[in-house]
Amino acid sequence: MQRCLAFLLLLFLAAPGFSMDPQEAATVTPAPYPEHPEGLPLPPVIQVKGPPHIGLILPLKSTAFARAADMTRQGFLAAARIQGPKTLPVKIYETGDDVGEVFEQYRSAVEGGAQIVVGPLTRSGVSALASQGELWVPTLALNAPEGGEILSRNLFVLSLQAESEARQVAAMAATAGRGRAIVIYADTPLGRRMDQAFSDEWRSRGGFLEERRPFRGDPEGIAELQRALSGRLDSVAFFAMDTARARLLKPFADPALPVFATSQVNPGSSDRLVLFDLGGIRFADMPWLLQPDHAAVMIYPRLDPSPGQEMERLYALGIDAFRAAEAMRKDLRPGIKVDGVTGKLTLGADRYFSRVLTQAQFREGEILIEETLAR
Repeated sequence: MQRCLAFLLLLFLAAPGFSMDPQEAATVTPAPYPEHPEGLPLPPVIQVKGPPHIGLILPLKSTAFARAADMTRQGFLAAARIQGPKTLPVKIYETGDDVGEVFEQYRSAVEGGAQIVVGPLTRSGVSALASQGELWVPTLALNAPEGGEILSRNLFVLSLQAESEARQVAAMAATAGRGRAIVIYADTPLGRRMDQAFSDEWRSRGGFLEERRPFRGDPEGIAELQRALSGRLDSVAFFAMDTARARLLKPFADPALPVFATSQVNPGSSDRLVLFDLGGIRFADMPWLLQPDHAAVMIYPRLDPSPGQEMERLYALGIDAFRAAEAMRKDLRPGIKVDGVTGKLTLGADRYFSRVLTQAQFREGEILIEETLAR
């Protein structure tokens, strides 16, 4: 249930500021630029009434997303503390379930002196902010807007989208040297999105998609899937599903069939029986969960006790959100790189940060790290 909730979040930190003296107030004036999309309004001039800081907008007052927001906040502040006095102070702007609060808090952050804003966290919140048109300051959203298109030159995106993972796994699967693929997907919104993303990427790489079947856990359904996963000597399989479904299905797959999956299959435990059942599946996940001893990971404090794997992911997102924001304060050009705890981050020309994940495989009751995926 936690896994499902966390990915639903993906669909839909903290020194207080203080007032500047009146004579220190400044204004933020948007500069017109040739590529400004026709019909998209430029924001009005506003007066800055506070000191420079990093503004963090999170739904900490939301009944549905408060815990996820708090995990992200904790990660962001942990990274800020590691950075020390070399960075700007962080000021948190809380929102609730009303997406109308997002732009109100965004404007408050800019008027309060925010030089860069991080957030919102939910897709609906990001979409609400993006719909306002051009933004005053560089803004790092923690989810993608509806439709995926970014119109504002000041809006950037760092997210944990499962679709992005599925596309990377398709690139992984392409290295197996087999030109055909079969997809078995959980018949859920998330499963269908992963199926679509993998299938599109596989085809774009010249692969042939043999078939796409929904997962059925009843005896008749498993028997049908077993037949579909047998005798595929020139194919790979992609499991667009969670641990429970993959654990039930994998023992029925042909041992010679390479099977791939996203981080959804990672059980987040060392239960050897579970890991044995998943044996042979290759998947991709973030260094925070797979490589705790990695130099880029171990400098950040762990949550104790752990709040669970999906909440750990959001904590890690908070860490990387701070690090990406720090990089953006120095340079906003495409190509910015951050060796992050959620993956190797690179800012693209589309203003999305791509995440290159760590590749691993379940083998003989263990998770073995293979290599970092090629870009």
